[in-house]
Amino acid sequence: MILWLAFIDQNLFTKPLSTKTINTMKPKSKDRSDTGGNTGLRVFCGATGIKTFIYQYSSPVAHKLVQIKIGNFPQISLSEARVKLQELKQFFCITKSICSDLLL
Repeated sequence: MILWLAFIDQNLFTKPLSTKTINTMKPKSKDRSDTGGNTGLRVFCGATGIKTFIYQYSSPVAHKLVQIKIGNFPQISLSEARVKLQELKQFFCITKSICSDLLL
């Protein structure tokens, strides 16, 4: 039973981001990530206490981890960051398909 639990995806146990979670983040605290359809959305709290939304993904071209700043909280709300995340995902999906067509 214990061995079986080691192989379960850790995302099953994490909760989606909430405004309350973001508000309680302290400077230099651990990054928080969203779950479900908002995978890739992260919140980073710097040394000054500024909370920044980041889209983090693995580039299919460069094969490296890429981070794109979405904006700072509370100037951008969590719901606005999620909408922007979906727009970025859609853009990169279209770009990826165009690039693959050019390589053929």
